[in-house]
Amino acid sequence: MQYLIYFVFRSLHPSRETIPKLGGLEPESAWEQYLLEFSDFPPVENTIKVWGGVNWNIDQVQAYHPAKEITPATTAGFYMAVCTQDELVPDRLDRGSPILYFLRDADCKSTTPIEDEGWLSFGTAQHNDSAPQVHEILPQFPGWFVKSVQAFVPLNAVTVAEYERVLLCHCQRDPAFRRSPWQVQPLVPHPYQMPQRPKPGQVIFAVQLDRVENLPIASVLHLLEGLGYQPQLRYRQQERGKKRVELYALIKYEQHDPLFLPITAEIEDHLRLLWGQIVPSDALWLQKGSPRRRFLPSAAQQ
Repeated sequence: MQYLIYFVFRSLHPSRETIPKLGGLEPESAWEQYLLEFSDFPPVENTIKVWGGVNWNIDQVQAYHPAKEITPATTAGFYMAVCTQDELVPDRLDRGSPILYFLRDADCKSTTPIEDEGWLSFGTAQHNDSAPQVHEILPQFPGWFVKSVQAFVPLNAVTVAEYERVLLCHCQRDPAFRRSPWQVQPLVPHPYQMPQRPKPGQVIFAVQLDRVENLPIASVLHLLEGLGYQPQLRYRQQERGKKRVELYALIKYEQHDPLFLPITAEIEDHLRLLWGQIVPSDALWLQKGSPRRRFLPSAAQQ
């Protein structure tokens, strides 16, 4: 069996400008890119990893071994290798999520280090109950479900470990799946108030205008219109603590299939574009209503 290695390449933002992060802007932020690959050998600290035609130093290696569980082991171990090119890169921020998981096509036999070769996605979870589970239907990938899960835990108490648990989820397509004929439907918002938390399948895309520091409101609206949107002004009155009124430009409010996580590639492209023009970045809102968790019926599990 081979080892699964999760390379984290950290460097300063190419322009050494600020980039968005949760909670505001971080000067001279670190920029991360990722690579997953299988290897016959674990990574070693203070050695060189060549990636993208550049020599990267492996500064830190976090080792995890398979947990003793019912699910048979398919991978000998998991390693997280943090790589940098200089000492100016800030330390990784505390993610606050103890579980890291990866979704992989169970039928893919390739072990080549290609980003989309068999890998569906990865993410973090706060609790075991919120992490992917066997036979769970994947809301972000219609037609896919989790076939099996292999868990990894830190090698020992002394080993530096960023996560308490790492999950390798082997996923398959459900042959009985039939795509829904659902069509995206625009929702009619309240004529004055900002929509609250989105329901399953709903999307809310907006800019909190009273938080924007670098542009006047008219310039923000003009910027959004240049992307083809027709922003609508809405307010939200906060009653908790110090009462205040927030002003928003509502960009998108629509209903997708409530059984799956909305796919908003075009909106996310525009979001990344706006990150570089609106300060602070957390004045931008993109909320998606998560569907209720679903599992394959017992007959399909056998």
